[in-house]
Amino acid sequence: MQITTFKVRLLIFLIVVVFSVLAVIKISDWQKNNPQVQRIISSTKIITTSPIIMKKNNTSTPVKAISSTTTITTITAITTEPEKNSSAILYQGENFLLSYPNGWAETSSLPNYLLVSSKTESTNLTVKNNEEINNFPGYEKKSEEDILVLGNILKLEYWEPLVLDDDFGSGSVNNLAILNLNKDANKALLIYSYQKSATDNEKINEFKTIIDSFKFN
Repeated sequence: MQITTFKVRLLIFLIVVVFSVLAVIKISDWQKNNPQVQRIISSTKIITTSPIIMKKNNTSTPVKAISSTTTITTITAITTEPEKNSSAILYQGENFLLSYPNGWAETSSLPNYLLVSSKTESTNLTVKNNEEINNFPGYEKKSEEDILVLGNILKLEYWEPLVLDDDFGSGSVNNLAILNLNKDANKALLIYSYQKSATDNEKINEFKTIIDSFKFN
C-alpha cells in the first residue's frame, strides 16, 4: 500500500513538472514571437504621470503633471507598441515625444488639435497678436516644415511648461505652451492648441503658416 501511494505521488509530481516545463516553453516561444511584449517581474515599480491639461476659462491655465509610483506584485505582460496601448498613442520625432488618449476624436465633437513644428530653418512668418512671444528672450521665427496634427496631450516626457500661455486672433487658437527640450533650456518647441469645427479644414491649413519653433539663448 505504501509503495502504491508513493507511486501515485511520484506520478502526480512528474505530471506537474512536465506541465510546468511545457508552460514555460510555450510562454518563452510566445514572447519570442511577440518582441513588443515586456515582462514585468514581481514588485516592479512603475512611475505614472497625470495629464497636463490646458483649460480655457477667459484665461488659459496650465496644470502641471503629478507623478505617482505604483508597485506591481504579480508577473504579467504588457505591450510596449504605442498603437496597442489602450490608454494613449505616442508620436516620437527627432526632438519631441508626444502622447494623447485613444479615442479622443470619438468622444469629443470639438477635439483639440496640436500643431507642432520641430524644424529650424528661418522664414518670414506672421503671427497675430503675439507681441509677448516676439519679445520673448531668444525667440526666432522658423519654417513650418514637418508639421504634426495631434490630439490632446496626455503627458509630456522630460519637458517642462514655461510661463507663456495666450489666446490668438479671432479665438480659433487657444492654449499656447512653450516647452523645454533639454536640461540646458537652449532648445524649445512652440505648441498651439487649435479648436476644430466642421468648417475648419481650410483654417487648419492656414493656421499651419503661423506655427513657429524657436531657441533660447
